[in-house]
This record gives sequence, structure tokens and C-alpha cells, in this order.
Amino acid sequence: MGGRGAAAGVDGAVRAGGGGRGECHPDPPAAAHLLRPTWHLVAAADVRWLLRLSAPQIRARMKFRDKQLELTEPLYARADRVLEKALRDGAHRTREELIAGLYKARIPVDENRASHLFLRAELDGVICSGAFRRSKPTYAAFDQRVPPSRPMAREEALAALALRYFTSRGPAAVEDFTWWAGLSARDARRAVETVKGAFVSVEVDSRTYFAVDGRRAPSRGGQLVHLLPAYDEFMIGYADREAILARVNEKNAISSNGLFRPIIVENGRVIGVWSRRAAAGGAEIEAALFGSPGTALKTGIEASLARLEAFWGVKASLAYRVI
Repeated sequence: MGGRGAAAGVDGAVRAGGGGRGECHPDPPAAAHLLRPTWHLVAAADVRWLLRLSAPQIRARMKFRDKQLELTEPLYARADRVLEKALRDGAHRTREELIAGLYKARIPVDENRASHLFLRAELDGVICSGAFRRSKPTYAAFDQRVPPSRPMAREEALAALALRYFTSRGPAAVEDFTWWAGLSARDARRAVETVKGAFVSVEVDSRTYFAVDGRRAPSRGGQLVHLLPAYDEFMIGYADREAILARVNEKNAISSNGLFRPIIVENGRVIGVWSRRAAAGGAEIEAALFGSPGTALKTGIEASLARLEAFWGVKASLAYRVI
């Protein structure tokens, strides 16, 4: 929750999204712990209502570990005040700088307590992501970075979230929405009941799927191949991924501790993973495939890589292996 690895992932996501540094964008997205919770890049106008919707369930999930770490409500309140003071007057501070301030205030930050303190400060509307400083993420005061927005009642927020989810990710089932949003099964069902009239539904293997009426993928013929990043919504947006990823290959695409790897998708199916590492004058790409590639698949991968090269602004070599 909010560790260095997660912060690095947000840095990569901002770069991949083409938004550049936060200080260069007139209305930068905020990186915030929401929903399941995990890091999300959220339009600034949506942060407040999503936070109000997510915060109660996330706080409830934290209680057991809070008790183990002796993180009490008075301690959280003290930490919030320390962080709020450190971020006054438009200051942007790195995680390390804020941890030093908490330590100076005699607030325990060991044994991953700092991550809990930062997450709670996000939920309390005290901090959010700040501008990058020399490629390093920072935190800033929440009210400084997030514009005011119209409050939403919980029922309205649930409906808004369900409407956006099924519009962008349908066909999907209630179970997929429940997983993605981190909601209770009861809240997810209520949300879907409210908006299901906006979608068509189809039953497959005793499960109901909802999608936008008339939504069809354009027929382009041939093979469609994409090199998608780790944690892409094509994978992370669903609880049941069997339609896109064979169970025998799950261990190659998703690590035992839940890390999602960059994937290679051919005609809607995950057929391998890929990795990138820096090299002199560019990058080296390895495509690790679940089976031997034919000429057409190699052509598709190379075309997808060419699009990434244009986006990155660097040339990349490509190597294959079968896993």
C-alpha cells in the first residue's frame, strides 16, 4: 500500500499515458488508492466522489492490521496533522521526506506502518499525488491538487461507477464488477440493478453479462496483435479471465504473489508475455510465447512493437522464446 514499487508503477503509468510530468499538465490526473484498493490514475474531477465511495470499505479492511501495528485513531489524527503541515503553501514532498517528518514527530513508521499512514491520509483527504521531482513521485496537499466537485449520495455514486464500468468493459458480469470495484456483493448488485436498463444482457453458462447495446468490435480481418502493459485493464478489469487467458498459462502471466506481467494479445487471447530492458541506443524486447510463433504472429508482434517504438521515441531489438 503506497510503497516504493507502487510509486514506481504510477510513474510508469503516467509516462505510458503520455501525460508527462504532473506540473506540465493543466489538470493532471491524481494517483490515488481507491476501490480494491490499489493505485489508480483518476481524473481530478472524479477523485472526491470515488474517495467518498471507497474510503469506508477500505478503512474497514485495514482494521485488523491496524490493531496488529497498534495504529490507533488518535495516532492517525496526529500523522494527518504532521503531513498536512509539511505540505502547506503548495509544497510537494517525497515519501522519504514525509517519513522523516513523521519520525521526527515520534510517530512510528517501521514494519510498513508508513504505508498505512499514507493510505489513511489519502482516505482522509489530506494528501494525494504531487508533481514529479527529477523523475521521483511526490505527495501534495489534497485540496491543493483536487478541485471541488458536487457531492454525490452513495446510491448515485454506485450507479455512476457501474455505468462507467459496463460501458467501458462490457460484456462483463456482476462478479467482474464486484472484483474490480472492491465493493461488497450487496452494493455491487444494487448498483447493477440501478443501471442495467442502459445495457443489453446475455446469459452464458448460467452467468449474466451486460454490455452496451449494439457494441461490436469492427471487423478488420487478419490477426490483431497488441503488446499491452502490466496491469492493463484488458486483464485486471475482470475477475474471471478464462475467456482471454487459458488457465494453464495463468502462472506465466500472473505471478504467485499477484503481479500482472506485460502481455501479448492475439485476436483477444493472451498468447505470451513480454519484457523490456534498456540497452545502448534503445531497448531490448523479449517476447516469451506460450507456443511456437508462426510467420503471421511474428509479423503482428513486430507491427505492434513498431507502434511502441514510435511512442517511446527509441529503437528496440526483438527476441523470441517459448515458455
